[in-house]
Amino acid sequence: MTINLTQDEIADKIRSSALLVSLQLGSYNPVKTDRSESRKVSSSHGINNPKLMRVQKHTLPTAGVLDQIDKLDTKIRSVVDRYTAPFARGIGLLPATKFFDLKKEINMLFDDRDTLVRQLGDEYALYLEGAKQELNGAFKPEDYPPVQSVLSKFTHKLDSFQIANPRDSKLSILGGIADAIQQAASDTLKDKFEAITPFLHELLLDPLLSMSSTLQNPDAIYRDTLFTNVEQAANRANDLNMLEDDVILQACKEIHDKLCIDASSCREDKQMRSMVVNDCNQIIESLGGTIPVPKVVAKKGKQSAPVTLQPCTPEPDDSDLDDQILNELAQDVDPDLQPEPKPVEPEKVSSADPEFNPDALLAKLGW
Repeated sequence: MTINLTQDEIADKIRSSALLVSLQLGSYNPVKTDRSESRKVSSSHGINNPKLMRVQKHTLPTAGVLDQIDKLDTKIRSVVDRYTAPFARGIGLLPATKFFDLKKEINMLFDDRDTLVRQLGDEYALYLEGAKQELNGAFKPEDYPPVQSVLSKFTHKLDSFQIANPRDSKLSILGGIADAIQQAASDTLKDKFEAITPFLHELLLDPLLSMSSTLQNPDAIYRDTLFTNVEQAANRANDLNMLEDDVILQACKEIHDKLCIDASSCREDKQMRSMVVNDCNQIIESLGGTIPVPKVVAKKGKQSAPVTLQPCTPEPDDSDLDDQILNELAQDVDPDLQPEPKPVEPEKVSSADPEFNPDALLAKLGW
């Protein structure tokens, strides 16, 4: 049986199970127009209009990392296109069930992009020297802004939002829909996102409580993972903070600013250790947690000498002696005169026996 959905029903399904996403990528363009060279070329050809002839140059010809960033940006856009359907210029329609998958994949690519941008900043001085050699007389210092200005051009952001107008023109071709249905769909998705917030609090508090408890005790020995676990939790919470909760945002910022340090510094500097504990406790309280007690470390004392237990043979009881005497007497009796042994009946175990409880045994086995 084929079910024919009306245009209103199709529009309803789209609004209740989808959202809109927008990808924004900013970058630095190293290609610039050389105005003085443009005027020279225009003049040599008798061209009076400067707009008709322009000379452009690549100011960072040896910066291969820029090509790597361009290729990565193409990959990022293709990932968004794979998850979404075209909705408007620069905006895609995404099934709500695929949002977290898209967010996870895009965040990994954003991390790769940040790595390449940091490489550009670290090697910027080398690229300037390469430009001097490649451009020769066309090299001009004023074409090169400070490195921080260049790096600030590289931005990335993935925005998500609901369809604001329930009668959006892009969906009107599918039919109109009541405002109440659209509001219900928006509230449902918002509720799902809000349900993540308590999990994010717990995600941050677990490693923070461990750090505070350990560092409060000056005798406690810890691994570097005590710090890396906190940093990783902050990164994950920041990625999953879909509603941009202010408390989570502030806590992640405080962690990156104050707790993402070299773990060995707290081993060598007691004052640094005390400052880290204080910062950690403030973040714990901001998340609604309770400052833990210091970690208890067992003191090393004298160990007692091990005791060696000598094997012992239990003395036979009276029943064993009786059996032994009977066996010796039986050897002196004529075999033909010995009575036939009676068949031994299996013992019947009573459920009232305190040493055996069938119900308790079955319960213990989970039956």
